[in-house]
Amino acid sequence: MTPLVSVVIPAYNAERYLAEAVASVFAQTCEPVEILIVNDGSTDRTEEIAHQVRAGAPPGKSVSVLSSPENRGAADALWLGFAVATGHYLTFLAADDAYVDPDHLARQVEAIQAAGADWSYYRDFSTGPTLAARRPITPVWLKTRRLDPIFERSNLLRFLMLFAKNPINSSSFMVEANAYHRFGAWNPAMKNADADRDLFFRYFWKGARCVVVPGPGPFYREHPAQLSRNTAQMREGYRRAERNAISLIFRGK
Repeated sequence: MTPLVSVVIPAYNAERYLAEAVASVFAQTCEPVEILIVNDGSTDRTEEIAHQVRAGAPPGKSVSVLSSPENRGAADALWLGFAVATGHYLTFLAADDAYVDPDHLARQVEAIQAAGADWSYYRDFSTGPTLAARRPITPVWLKTRRLDPIFERSNLLRFLMLFAKNPINSSSFMVEANAYHRFGAWNPAMKNADADRDLFFRYFWKGARCVVVPGPGPFYREHPAQLSRNTAQMREGYRRAERNAISLIFRGK
């Protein structure tokens, strides 16, 4: 039997997109799946919609709703969701994103198991204002993709390159539960910016075994309210992640 996969969906004022994100998890061929929606102090109908999708969950798709009384940031919501998740594999999907391929989770679990890896991410993703208008994105570590296999075999190279750029779409992150507790959890202090880069810095530095999965990866929605458009917040998050990474080097572990 396929091991349980926990999908954490952090949601803040996500009433427009949450149902579509959850529907894309419901459409997954991977079973069983546990969905944990973390309502991060939303002031719109996010909580109501979360309970509606929980009530309408199909067989094999368990949905739980966790709520924070105040908006504490995506990193805190991820920390909470991963802390209570019971799956053998843990992943997350932003409430305004979606899975494109129904085999997204199944292929990722298979890749981790085949490689004996601790965690993985998808090489590619797509973006746009809607699923129907999405366009493929092929991020690279350097300007030419021919060099990517070198980086995919070296945690040290990826660690160093993260100071310059982060080509990993965070909604494609999946980790084996024991590895998550061994290599480190989401850092709530990162709030709404660069929590993924902060986590990847630690995993690459500590030598967590990573497998990169080819394929379409997740859909990253473009819209005016998305967190990445807050440049000041993103800059502060990057500086914080960078300081944390430098402290790893000086601590040596």
